[in-house]
Amino acid sequence: ITVDGKAGDMVIVGVNVKAQSDQAFTWPAGWTVLLNPYWVGTQQSVIAYGPWSESITLKTAKAVEAGYVAVSVRGGGVPVAGTTKDRTKEPAETTTVTAPKVDRATGLKFAYAFERTSAEETRSQVALSAGWDMVEFAAQGGSNFQTVAVAQGNGDTDAVFTYPNAQSTNGLGVQVVVPSA
Repeated sequence: ITVDGKAGDMVIVGVNVKAQSDQAFTWPAGWTVLLNPYWVGTQQSVIAYGPWSESITLKTAKAVEAGYVAVSVRGGGVPVAGTTKDRTKEPAETTTVTAPKVDRATGLKFAYAFERTSAEETRSQVALSAGWDMVEFAAQGGSNFQTVAVAQGNGDTDAVFTYPNAQSTNGLGVQVVVPSA
């Protein structure tokens, strides 16, 4: 995994893979998992943070199809992940992924959306609710159906990502807050 930055920065990485039983992720020394591998439908998603380096090596127990986004943060405290919302939780979703707001949180707010579909999706086709701006989008590639989107906003509302294709299970949203950043 590569990302712009410099020594002293923190990197937050969201990874979405095709779900497989007995899959395990091994992060580099000094990394902390914010979102334990979350399996919904045929995707498995994870978020972790750690110190910036020119190259970050994430090892998996099995070969994977994967999409990822990585953001560098300069300054700030220990990141906190909010509540997860997958498409199967009430209210059920099909064309949206909701990253619930984190109540009373202050700092830099990111919303992550993970999706997996064989239908074509591009960054320009994904719309965001008011108050949120797309930071990065990991698009599908070849037979890799995973996407990952990260948006930044004021965090006063849920972040709702709207996709062009319906999918009843493969979708997960969560917000991450970096205090005092």
